[in-house]
Amino acid sequence: MTRNKRAVSWLCIVFLLAAIMGVGKREAFAASADTPANGAGEKVNQSAAVDMAPTPEDFAGEYTCTTISFGNNIVPLDEDPYTLTIDGEEAVVVGLNELGTDPLKLQYEDGELYWIPPEESERVFTLRLQEDGVVTLTFDPIPEAPVFRFDPVEPTPEDFAGEYTCTTISFGNNIVPLGEDPYTLTINGEEAVVVGLNELGTDPLKLQYEDGELYWIPPEESERVFTLRLLEDGVVTLTFDPIPEAPVFRFDPVDSKG
Repeated sequence: MTRNKRAVSWLCIVFLLAAIMGVGKREAFAASADTPANGAGEKVNQSAAVDMAPTPEDFAGEYTCTTISFGNNIVPLDEDPYTLTIDGEEAVVVGLNELGTDPLKLQYEDGELYWIPPEESERVFTLRLQEDGVVTLTFDPIPEAPVFRFDPVEPTPEDFAGEYTCTTISFGNNIVPLGEDPYTLTINGEEAVVVGLNELGTDPLKLQYEDGELYWIPPEESERVFTLRLLEDGVVTLTFDPIPEAPVFRFDPVDSKG
């Protein structure tokens, strides 16, 4: 166990023991308009939160814990970080012993996912999805409880590898299906071949990788970028950035058995 993790574990134990004494159940905690609800000491605008509340599907994905905050103190986790996987209303946290190793059966309320340990009723582990895609894990309603920051795991170039078929093209809100003679896309490492889309030619495209995306800049241009993004369901989208209202090409993975 690293020095940072050892310190974190002891502090977590202190907070969890404090929780057993109880300072109010989830209902009382949520009903208090003056109680910080975002783990950062800020009052949440309840009406705005409801209007823009994420759904359980928005949480789905894999995350890595990068920092733990204790009030104003932020502890980075550079080595052997905790991991979080959310699938539907189940979550698995690896490395945080307090949550065990079995999948947690989550509940959903007002844009948040939470888990109440079976043997307790006053302590709540709450997952909140931030605007930048980060998920925070807090122990409510413990004052000054630690806040675990989980960043989404970005796909690697290897995750893109495969064969795809373009099924639809979107122009703003208009979706055009491609039923016959669809475009095809093959990604191998940092090369891609697109068949049928004349703008990209027929030669392999030498892709570049940055922040979880693959992209190609035409040799004769510098302002237009063809960007490949891998979605959670395995679909790859191709866009022409930064053209406003540019079409979005949806490439579904080809069934290897088919």
